[in-house]
Amino acid sequence: MKTILITNRKGGVGKTTTSINIAYGLALSGKKVLLIDLDTQGHIQYGLGINHIFNYGIHKALNGEKIDIKFLIQKTKIKNLFFIPADINYNSSLLQNKNSLKKFLRKVDKHFDICIIDTAPISDTILEMSIIASNYIIVPMKTEYLGLIGTIQFIKIFYKIVSKLKKDFELLGILPTFYNKSIKEHNEILNELEKIVGKNKLLSPIRKDIKVTKIFKSGIKSFYNEHSRGLEDYKKVVDEIIKNID
Repeated sequence: MKTILITNRKGGVGKTTTSINIAYGLALSGKKVLLIDLDTQGHIQYGLGINHIFNYGIHKALNGEKIDIKFLIQKTKIKNLFFIPADINYNSSLLQNKNSLKKFLRKVDKHFDICIIDTAPISDTILEMSIIASNYIIVPMKTEYLGLIGTIQFIKIFYKIVSKLKKDFELLGILPTFYNKSIKEHNEILNELEKIVGKNKLLSPIRKDIKVTKIFKSGIKSFYNEHSRGLEDYKKVVDEIIKNID
């Protein structure tokens, strides 16, 4: 199983929306996908069209509570796509064992092709825990100058952590979100970003599209039947991911 971490320390960049769309796209391609919600806001399930209160979540399991995996892994209405919900409002500071996620994923490794991990915007412990457990990272970045600055700062922190862990870990790409090709500033940002990280580390941008944000109202399965430029962009990104990790 290959594990992809989707994260950024800055909020409002489309991180959770990206996690859901990429997980769904990979499932549609025939991959068996496990989507884990490490953000204690617990928004992943709403994007999947699931309005349910779960008794068990990933955070308690990572904190050592003995929970049968079959109670953690939830089916979705989407073929090949499974998810593990967050423990809503869980105090993430209680998670001290930074190897616990890696140990947990070993238990499910043979059952899935790809695991997608969505994290909270700010949590150094969970970030390090997720890096230890993952093979790749995708960093969504809102296409604006503060987004560019924040992302470059985050990448430096990311590489510092990876270096400390001495881990074989790959930046799969920076993913520009809320992109509008008619705005000069947005194109300047993409050009600057390409100079900094290289063209091969820049995923296709996701254009700003109100329809993309509606998945949290209707659920992604019904939403994917609609025509949407944002969704077309996510499909292109999924193809790029498959090409890079296969």
